[in-house]
Amino acid sequence: MSDDLDLDLGLDDLDDRDDQDCDDQDADPGTCAVYVLGYCPDEPARQVRIVRADGTVVTRSCDSQQRFEALVEVHRPGIDLTDPERVCWVDHPGEWSGAAG
Repeated sequence: MSDDLDLDLGLDDLDDRDDQDCDDQDADPGTCAVYVLGYCPDEPARQVRIVRADGTVVTRSCDSQQRFEALVEVHRPGIDLTDPERVCWVDHPGEWSGAAG
């Protein structure tokens, strides 16, 4: 089951896993619609959790700002990504890839 739009960004290939190797999930997302989990230097991507308007939660991997913006636009169109009450970063806002190569 894929609910991602084909945006020619490879979103269909993003990981659907809910687990996280780095345990930086301590921050409370509160009422945030978009929650970017912890930065892991050994991982090529960060997990992003999006709470859709209907309350369902979507978790995907993102490895760039472009993919992040496209993913949020698919699941929560119109959200201001600079609004800290709507978008919560556990750490290192705007950083995507810590893995070399």
